[in-house]
Amino acid sequence: MLLASIIGSSTAQIALMSRVMVPSMEKEGYPKEFSSATTATAGLLGPIISPSKLFIIYGVGSGASIGSMFLAGVLAGIILALAFIILIGYMGWKQKWPTSKKATFTEMSTSFVKVLPALLVPIIIIAGILSGAFTPTESAAFACIVALIVGFFFYKELKIKDLPGVMINTTISTATITMLIAMANLFGWMLSFEKVPHTIATWMTSLSDNPIVFLLIVNIFLLIVGMFMDGIAALIILVPIFIPIIASYGIDPVHFGVIICINLTIGLLTPPVGTGLYIASALGNVKLESLSRAILPFLAAAFIALAIITYWPEMVLWLPNLLK
Repeated sequence: MLLASIIGSSTAQIALMSRVMVPSMEKEGYPKEFSSATTATAGLLGPIISPSKLFIIYGVGSGASIGSMFLAGVLAGIILALAFIILIGYMGWKQKWPTSKKATFTEMSTSFVKVLPALLVPIIIIAGILSGAFTPTESAAFACIVALIVGFFFYKELKIKDLPGVMINTTISTATITMLIAMANLFGWMLSFEKVPHTIATWMTSLSDNPIVFLLIVNIFLLIVGMFMDGIAALIILVPIFIPIIASYGIDPVHFGVIICINLTIGLLTPPVGTGLYIASALGNVKLESLSRAILPFLAAAFIALAIITYWPEMVLWLPNLLK
């Protein structure tokens, strides 16, 4: 969860944790398939716990407050994490997995102090947006400066020679997203010209006028879409279609944004285009078939958490409404 609040990307988190956590868990005696499944599933928290790239793109496309999206993602991410924690506790108790030596209070305190500088990044982004001190773009720029200072002077792991690679990766990511947005705008214009959103809206509203049934249909639809499409591309295409529809059902756009982002993120762990699965399989040196079986209980826990988040909007919106 702490890593998710800093990285904001599920694929990056899965790649990083697969290199670090899976070998460590194997040394402790945990099965390789379980270790890789746990690591891959934890990547679902990346786009949900703020700051989140998906939330920003959804906010831009829907007009929803990005600050409210960040706040709504906090409790949604905690529910998702608790579902995984309970599942892992049950599996460990049932299968009698090894236990580790408990860290002392001094060791835990020292580790917490070491991580505080890194936690400044999400704190600055969220606090800056909510206080009105920064726009989302300005807060991101300021957080980058803080990250450079922390990397250079606190942890001393970031070197001048690393900056060109960082800049190149950033440029590639930005160019990819910009191209997706540009093409999606053209695609969206074509859909609007052909009245596709109106047709879909008419069809979905004809199925039921009950918001509970409508959200169930939407969840099933989004889970299927997430199996075949990248989350960012799907968001850019689907948000203009769904925003007019949810207004007729009285669904809060912030709540719906959390729902759609979780659905599309779960798609990272479902074949045939489960990017997270392939990353965890390759870096964890686990067969894709074995990993797919090991991850099924975690997907079940994610679906339960998704149902709670979907049908308990007051919980998701409590923090945004409290600080509005």
